[in-house]
Amino acid sequence: MKRLLSILPVALLLFSCNQPGDETNLDPVIISSFTKTGNSTNDSLSFTWQTDVASDCTLQYGPYLFCGLSGVAAADAGKHNHSITIDGLRPHTDYDMYVSAIPSSPDYANTNSSNYEYNTQTYNRGDFVDTGWESVGALGFKDSNGYYGPYSTAVLIDSEWVLTAAHCLEVEASYYGVTPDTNNTVFYIGGEDASKTNSVGDPSEGSLYGIDQIVIHPNYSNGEGYDLALLNLSTPVSGITPAIINTSSSEYTPGRLIDTVGFDASFTSVKKEQAQTVENVFMDVFTTPPPPADQEFMLGDSGIVAFYGDDPSEVVGIVISTAPFEGHPFYGQAMFTRMDVYWSWIDSVLNP
Repeated sequence: MKRLLSILPVALLLFSCNQPGDETNLDPVIISSFTKTGNSTNDSLSFTWQTDVASDCTLQYGPYLFCGLSGVAAADAGKHNHSITIDGLRPHTDYDMYVSAIPSSPDYANTNSSNYEYNTQTYNRGDFVDTGWESVGALGFKDSNGYYGPYSTAVLIDSEWVLTAAHCLEVEASYYGVTPDTNNTVFYIGGEDASKTNSVGDPSEGSLYGIDQIVIHPNYSNGEGYDLALLNLSTPVSGITPAIINTSSSEYTPGRLIDTVGFDASFTSVKKEQAQTVENVFMDVFTTPPPPADQEFMLGDSGIVAFYGDDPSEVVGIVISTAPFEGHPFYGQAMFTRMDVYWSWIDSVLNP
C-alpha cells in the first residue's frame, strides 16, 4: 500500500519566487504566441511559442507559483519556434508558468515572459456534491502570500476539532513547498468548492479556520498504523453539525454500502462523493474492492471520509492509503481506518 500523498512522481526544483531580470541595456528577446497545443490530460500539458531571435528556452512551472517550488523543462535550443510537453503533473491543478529565453546572439538580453496559467484535467472519480455531508472539509495552506487551496480532506467531529489521516500532516516539503504546521495550515468548511478565487484570494464560498494544535496518534510512525490526527481549531465552527464517530465494532460488515466523501487531490479542489462497498474487514482497518477494469473507482485524497450509506452523519473510516490500479494513482483499492478501534483515543483528546 502506498500513501496517496506520496505516489505522484512530480519532479520539482527550487527556484526564486522573484523572476530574475536582466540589468544590461541590450534589447530583450521578444517571447510571443504562447499557446497550449492539443488536449490537456490528467498529467501533462503541451505548449508552443516563438522568440524573435534564436534562443535556448526553458519553461519554469509550478502549482500557483507556490513560493520556492518549480519544475524546469527545456525546450528546443537555438530556435525561433519552440515546443514542449510537460509530463508528471498533478490532475485537476492550475499551473503558473513562464518562459526563460537565453538568446544565441550576444546582442540581446536574457528575458522572462509574463506569467501564464493553465490547468490539467481531472480523473472522473465520484459525483460532485451539491448538498449534504456538511461536516466534510479540507486542509489547505495559507500564509502571508495568500491562500493556496486544499491538499487533503478532513472532517469536523466537534465544533473545535477536526479529524484526518496523520500522514497528511507530514507531507514532504519538496512536494508542497512547506511542511504543514499551525502557522501555515487552515481548515476549510461550509462549501463544496475550496479552490482559491485568484492568485491570493480566499475561496468564494465557505470559511477558513486557523489551527491552534495538531495532535497525532502517539503510536503513529511513518504511515504505518495508527494513521490518525486531530486538529484543534482557533475558533469554533458554528452553523454546521459535527459528524458522529462510530463506536460499534458490529457496524463493519463486508458488502455493506458506504459513501466516501472528500475533496479531489489537488490545489483546485471540489467536494465529491462516491458509493462503494466494504470488501474486507481487518483488526483496525477495512478495504474497498479494486475497481472494475473500465471504471475509475477511487476518488480523491488522503483523509477521504467513509459514511455508511444509510447514515450520512456517522463516520466509519478515514482513507489512509490506496493501492494504485494499473498505474493510476487516484483510483484503486482503498484502505480505511476503523473508527471504533480508535474512538477511545479520539475521546481522550477531545475530553481530557
